[in-house]
This record gives sequence, C-alpha cells and structure tokens, in this order.
Amino acid sequence: MKKNFLQVPSVLDIVKPTKGGKPTNTKFKVREMLYLQQLVYQLPQKAIIVEIGSFIGKSALALAEAAEKIDGSVLCVDPFAKHTQSFCPDQLERFKENTAGWDNIYLAKSDSTKFFDYNPGVKFDMIFIDGDHSINGFITDLRNAIVHSKKIVCGHDFCAYSPWIVDVIQHLSVKFGVNYEVVSWTWKLDISKKLRKFADSELVPYLIAFIKKRGVFYNFENSWYKESGIESDNKDSVSMTDIGVMPMDDADSVDLESELPDLESE
Repeated sequence: MKKNFLQVPSVLDIVKPTKGGKPTNTKFKVREMLYLQQLVYQLPQKAIIVEIGSFIGKSALALAEAAEKIDGSVLCVDPFAKHTQSFCPDQLERFKENTAGWDNIYLAKSDSTKFFDYNPGVKFDMIFIDGDHSINGFITDLRNAIVHSKKIVCGHDFCAYSPWIVDVIQHLSVKFGVNYEVVSWTWKLDISKKLRKFADSELVPYLIAFIKKRGVFYNFENSWYKESGIESDNKDSVSMTDIGVMPMDDADSVDLESELPDLESE
C-alpha cells in the first residue's frame, strides 16, 4: 500500500523523535502540505514538479498525491549528503521506502546546481526549494528556480531560523513589484519577465551584496547556521567576509536514476 505524507516523519521528528516514532502532524505542518497541493492544482496537465531537497519524502508525497490528479510527475533532486546523514544515516533508504509504489515520483541523486547544469535549457512547471539552506545555497537554488520554472517558484523555511530567506523574498517582491505569499513556513514568489531576465545573469552577486549589508542583523547562536560556513564574531553579529555553503560531499557527480519523465528543452 502506498504511503501518504501523514505517515512520514518530518525533519524535526527525526531530530527529536517522539515515543513510538510516530509523525507529529501538527496543524502547522499539515497546512503547509495542503498549501503545496493547492499550488500543484494550479498547474497544467502532465506538469513536472521539481523538489530541491527531499530528505525522507514527506513533502514529495504531498506533491505526488496532488500531481497524480493532473497526470503530473515529481522529480526529487537530493544528493543525500553527509551533513544530513549525521542525524539520519539511512535517509536514502527511508526515502525509497516511503515513496515506494508512487510511479510519478522520480529521483535525481544529485546536487541541485549540477542538476540544472545538466539540464540547461529545460523548464519545469513548478520548483519547490527546500535543500541547501546556507546563504549561497539558497540564493543559487532561487536563481536556478526562477530561470528554470515556467509557472511556480516556492520554497520552505520562511522563518526566523532563516532570516536571509525572509529578507530575500521580501526584497525581491518590493524591487520587482511582484507578490509573494506565505503559509506557515512555506512561501511562493510570483515571477515577472523582468525578474526572470535579471536572475539569469545578475541575481546571485546582487543578493550576496544585499545579504552582506543585512547580515549584521542576523543572530546565529540558536539556529542551524553553523553548518552554513558562516562564523559568528559574537552573540549579536556575524562576519560576512566569507559567505559559506553547506558541504555537499556526496554530490561529486550527477547520478540521474533511470525512467525519468521526458524533459523537453525550450
């Protein structure tokens, strides 16, 4: 029998297991999954959705359940790198177990940047960003999502634990006059032609410079950000001289699994 997202633990369930290992499906988490499904229902028939960062498959199942109703596919891009294996060493095995039976879920075991480099002219209907949460990692994924998405760009961790995500989404909304919306920690940013053109060549250096100015307001003491490669000078500030990237040790090569949906270049 195929699993649904309610049967799969989230990252926090893995880090802080509950008795019996059962998922803690709070209203907060369920609301996010249902919101992702609502976004999928806006897509055309046979849509291809890319999920950047899949962990053990909870959000992939939510996306796949909705995509099934439009004869769509979910392409999960994740290198299953060592920094997440430190608290979930069997994450790839659990992903495959949780997604078993879903014939519209495909896996590209790859670093997201290498995946898009491997498919330079390909456009996808929706891209959901929940992978490398470092500053460079997020900005690079956002750039690639804007360039490679036909319709919807969305992501996770719009919250105090990822202040640069909040800053970037709000700043781009104002700068380019586009709307964004947030449900719990899940965000969606509207993409204009002007923003798409800007993203292709200028977005990454522009946002790095923007974050360097904003970085003095970030507090990294009670967060995941020691993994981002950014070392804090003191409790209330952070040195932005070297914006780091989460290690992607297992992503030395692109390993696309067989029977992926047909990808057509524009």
